[in-house]
Amino acid sequence: MRVEQPKAELPKLKDFKPAQPMQKLMVLFGLVIAATALFWLAWHNALTSVEFSFHLSNLVTIASTLLAFCLMFSVVALTEIFVTMRWYFLLVCVVAAATGLLFFGVSIWSLLAAAIMAAGWYIWRRSISNDMKTRTMFKPRQTLDTGLRSTVSIILLALSVMYFGFITDRAQSESDVINGLVDASMEAVNLGLNQFYGEGYNPDMSLDAFIANIIRIGDLEKQGLSEIEELTPDIEELDRQIKAGIAIAEQEVIAKARDEFLKSFEIEATGDERMDSVVRKVVAKNITRYVGPYEKFIPALLALSMFFLLNVFALFCRELIKIFAAILYHVLKWLHFFKVTKVQTEVEKVSL
Repeated sequence: MRVEQPKAELPKLKDFKPAQPMQKLMVLFGLVIAATALFWLAWHNALTSVEFSFHLSNLVTIASTLLAFCLMFSVVALTEIFVTMRWYFLLVCVVAAATGLLFFGVSIWSLLAAAIMAAGWYIWRRSISNDMKTRTMFKPRQTLDTGLRSTVSIILLALSVMYFGFITDRAQSESDVINGLVDASMEAVNLGLNQFYGEGYNPDMSLDAFIANIIRIGDLEKQGLSEIEELTPDIEELDRQIKAGIAIAEQEVIAKARDEFLKSFEIEATGDERMDSVVRKVVAKNITRYVGPYEKFIPALLALSMFFLLNVFALFCRELIKIFAAILYHVLKWLHFFKVTKVQTEVEKVSL
């Protein structure tokens, strides 16, 4: 005679209390702090090293910062899923966000950025918690997507505030902001001059050499001397006097052209000064003329521009975050870091 074994009853939802082993909590909290500190380091490195060019080093720095950003989000997301003790999680959020002070220093703006980041993480936790309460089956990607868009925007706002503080703290005076714009413009200006004048322009050549290339005195001199040598090959004294006369005329033409050049751009320079220095004076003169009256608004405008620029890549970042978090979730599941428990719940039905 076979005796049917009674099936074990599933625990009811109201009686279910998720396990919270302290060792695993410390692992998750450590990962959150380490991932956030890694991102702040990458963000600081990007702000200090990336230039307005398509160099390979710039692309590597941007890619590494993006990966650190997505890794931070995925670690925080899984911690929000597993940790039920909200005050512990809030404390970790504050500590993790405050790691940015190690790289950007302590100021009103860095503290505000850290506070915005901590608030963003906590708001996202509430969205995830509410979503998990309404699901009968846990799906990582769908749960992580809850509130992700607004959270990414909040964190990008924190990055922009930190960037604003970074600019204002580094600038010892308002002129430093202008110098930064001049530095950023010099490479583009030199590239444009190279494309326009070709071999006639080099940042290391002197101003007089550049002017000589423009008016093509060198070609005229060679052409004239060649014809004279063919006509009078044996009259060395006459040839010497002609060369000396051409040299004097050349210097006079260059001097006159140099004066007109400096007068038109309203700058001061000598004939043997490098073109890189001359071009920098011209760029600085124009930037100061048009941007100078608005110097005090430049940091705020740059920070606002940074916020909108980062939001352009927000959609791509959100997809990467969900992919990273799903991969990390399955890795932790494979390592038996957590377990999935089924619980019994009541469902309301309507009938006549």
